[in-house]
Amino acid sequence: MSKDKKEPFSKVSDLQHWLGMSENGIRLYEKEGIITPGRNKENGYRQLNISDGDKMFQSRIYTGYGFSLRETADMLGTDDFDSQYNSLEKQEDQLQEEMLLMAYKSQYLNRHLKLLREMKKDFYSVRIVPGPDLAFLPVHDQSQIKAAGESDCAAWLSQVPFVRSAVLMKMGEEPYQTVWFGPVTEWETAMKCSLPMENAVRFGSESLQYVTGFTRHGIDDFPSEKNYGHLTDYAEKQGYICGGTLLTRHLMLVKGEKDWIHYDQIWIPVKKE
Repeated sequence: MSKDKKEPFSKVSDLQHWLGMSENGIRLYEKEGIITPGRNKENGYRQLNISDGDKMFQSRIYTGYGFSLRETADMLGTDDFDSQYNSLEKQEDQLQEEMLLMAYKSQYLNRHLKLLREMKKDFYSVRIVPGPDLAFLPVHDQSQIKAAGESDCAAWLSQVPFVRSAVLMKMGEEPYQTVWFGPVTEWETAMKCSLPMENAVRFGSESLQYVTGFTRHGIDDFPSEKNYGHLTDYAEKQGYICGGTLLTRHLMLVKGEKDWIHYDQIWIPVKKE
């Protein structure tokens, strides 16, 4: 005959075997109030019954859906069907959002790796391309030290996976005099995420065409002519004039023998002579 729901297991180990759990695992359910073991009157040992097993089994299903043990304890502690049903519906919505975010992250990781593969294949590859149309959020400028977009920066980082740190500077001027830095992402992505845009600078509309390529430099050696000379040389040989606002977007940071090395992608505005 099958056991009655309130009939105790002869040993806690019976329940451990049934659920495939350790004794310490069972104690976690006890700690969260999902089960409340009784005591064997004859020997004083902890005593669990089949109902305890059912609750732990149901709790394991719910933790598989992403609920914490504490949340499953609250769900199982109510006799309200609708309350438990609503919790499951809400969790389904959250999982759908997380799956969408993971899909975005996978997409952005793929794009990041594509750039790194291109850089790895030919570090000095240079191209003339249309403007990248990036949204740049300056959070610091050297002449007026401030963090006007500090809260905006946090919002960007929390909402957009494909955010990179970037430096914006005027060509031909010494670094640190007109350098701004902050997070940068695609303008379209920023607009889709309803990010705060009042401090954003749209980069990529200054010119119809840009020369782009890769560069590496020490952490204290911000992009200067020696870092992007191969880009300007290429553009000039193709009959273009370089000038305007340069943007460099960070791709990777690697520890070197004496310094940390930045690997960046750079865009420089160009126009035909």
